[in-house]
Amino acid sequence: MKKYWTLPLLVIVIGIMFLMFQNYKQAAALPSDSWHREAKLGETEIRAGLDGRKTENGIRLAYFTEEALTIQTYDEKLNGTETTKVPVRNTKGADVFIGDTYTIYYSDGGVYRADTEKRIADSEIFLPTEKGAVYVEGGKAVYVDGGTLETTIIAENVTESSSIHAYESNQGTVVSVSEREDNSLTSSIYIKKKSEVEKVDQLTVELSSSLKMEDTYPLIQGETATLLINAVPAFVRSSSGEKNFFLAHKKNGSVSLTDVTFPDPNREGSPLQEVEDLHVYEKNGRPLLLFRAQGYTETKTSSTEAFNVFEGEINNESITADRLSNTPRLSVRPEVIDAGMIAWIDEGADENTLFTAASKEHADFSASAFSGDILLRTAGKTLTMLSTGLMTIFLTVLWYAVPLLVMVFWMSKRRNPFDEEKEWILYVSAAIYTTVALLFDHHLFKPQLIEALPGILDFPGSPFVIILLFSLLSLLIVRFSGMDKWWGLPARVTYFVGLHVVFMTVYVGPYLF
Repeated sequence: MKKYWTLPLLVIVIGIMFLMFQNYKQAAALPSDSWHREAKLGETEIRAGLDGRKTENGIRLAYFTEEALTIQTYDEKLNGTETTKVPVRNTKGADVFIGDTYTIYYSDGGVYRADTEKRIADSEIFLPTEKGAVYVEGGKAVYVDGGTLETTIIAENVTESSSIHAYESNQGTVVSVSEREDNSLTSSIYIKKKSEVEKVDQLTVELSSSLKMEDTYPLIQGETATLLINAVPAFVRSSSGEKNFFLAHKKNGSVSLTDVTFPDPNREGSPLQEVEDLHVYEKNGRPLLLFRAQGYTETKTSSTEAFNVFEGEINNESITADRLSNTPRLSVRPEVIDAGMIAWIDEGADENTLFTAASKEHADFSASAFSGDILLRTAGKTLTMLSTGLMTIFLTVLWYAVPLLVMVFWMSKRRNPFDEEKEWILYVSAAIYTTVALLFDHHLFKPQLIEALPGILDFPGSPFVIILLFSLLSLLIVRFSGMDKWWGLPARVTYFVGLHVVFMTVYVGPYLF
């Protein structure tokens, strides 16, 4: 093959490989500096609750398929070793607690034992914790121990509109029961220690009349009880999922209410949006928040926003957040498996994927950087960016229109340098093209494109350097590839212009959008 084909092809292939490498780094990017990337556990057809537990031999995960509760055991390398299926009549909206001794699940208004499929309670509320679950039956909030199935009444006179949340702390099981009347909110916080239940605090909060309480979450640290309140607009249905969060705690005998947001850890100054699936758990004596939200990511092809799993912590009446997952699809139903290990569901068009991820404290956690999912995302993003990069041909029309029109003008004369094969005309044409490209560089190098360029191409004066570099490279290929033996000057000038536009399309065009 002639050099004037192989040399440009080599430059183009290098550009595509460079783009793929950039996209691979983004597709395989870690959620944060302290967490491993995700590892796939399995698939399910539905979006429902799941729960997991770390064992001596690996992980036990409970999740729902269309007609069953599936209990899957994995070894330390996350290979499935044992599967148990429990038939469930209706798995839509189902939830589950998996313990060392018993597995308890909720389905269609009932709470069941998985081993006997026996209905143990009628309830429309089911809140799994680390050691058991809380449900509501007969107006009473009841805790069932996952190790013994013994039940303890936490609170009475609980209504259908009550907001109830629970988690396990080093002091015991923390449960909050909140009631709303107009814009007044009263929340009682209980701690269950063995078989005894203590009401540790009661907070009454006045919300703005424009807000309606949606959920409350208790947090106990030392002797301090704090309430995280989630409120939504009272009279307007928000299509954007607008939520307002407040921290309430007693200060000098009165309740202090502080407006808080969840900051996006990957985009300074921006809050996370549409915080959902939030629950509290404790690690090293500190209450933490596990939730999914929409935040910044570079894993998607045409957007920088995706729903991922986050961990939040309350410090000095504000919230800090860390990202624990980094996938392009909608992540839902995050659950804690062990300290520093979580599982969740990624929603897909046909199948939902079960993932797990762990902090780097789990040094033996197995997650490949070259999974089929990551490579597929890399290829898809690369092809999409290359296709949108074709817009370069239209954006740079002024660059090549001027030299080509000049060439046509010269060739229309009776005597012209092209007919005489004057070699200097190639350099003059290249200079005219490059000068026009430099004068009108802003047609291609718009501010958003310059911001999107990878670090190696983003430096002061980079548009001028890139244009000049590829002009010189194109000219060298035309001049020293031996094409003057077969190609006339008009064809070589046109080839130079086309070569430069193609190089810009491959190296710069993908970052247009």
